[in-house]
Amino acid sequence: MIMKPNLFKEQKTIESSSISTPRYGSEMDNAGILFIDANNWYHNLKKYYNNNKVSIKNISNYLSKKLNINIIEIRWYTSIPDIEENEEIYFKHLKFLEDLKKKGIQIITRKLQKLKIKGQTIFKEKGIDVWIAVDIIRLSLIEKKCNKVVLISGDADFVPALELISKNKISVISSSVPKGYSYELRTKFPYITLNKEILDSIIKNN
Repeated sequence: MIMKPNLFKEQKTIESSSISTPRYGSEMDNAGILFIDANNWYHNLKKYYNNNKVSIKNISNYLSKKLNINIIEIRWYTSIPDIEENEEIYFKHLKFLEDLKKKGIQIITRKLQKLKIKGQTIFKEKGIDVWIAVDIIRLSLIEKKCNKVVLISGDADFVPALELISKNKISVISSSVPKGYSYELRTKFPYITLNKEILDSIIKNN
């Protein structure tokens, strides 16, 4: 059995009572921001479902209820496809982002980086992880907009930023589907695994 920090119990999913006591005043005691690494979420989720089936708002509602957190903002970080590569995919993606925006979700985008490798053009996501990490630190430690950070990603690259804010009394929770979920994330911080049973229940509430 994996030994987990004292912040939570020896379970695959954490309980609301396991969240550490915040350092802010009562008006901010339960405020959390949900940060979503969209590319990581998309590629891991598609092993189970078409992404359109799973509402990110319903994911947020599930996590909010499970963790007893008032999620005051949802932030979706993603790269924009290159219109030259595939015009249809480009416009479909823009429509998807516009639909998220209408639901009150904050959209943060970067263009895909274009690389030439052995005469072939390759498009690669670059800078999104750094941007998320910077915003996590900025919004929780500097601007003090929340005292709880919920991250949807299975990527261990976020561990240094999460360790920094955790040492400064910010509660950290990560969440992802089972496949592609970093062992390091799961052993260093409280987490919720969004398994198929949970996703099925969320889809029913879409």
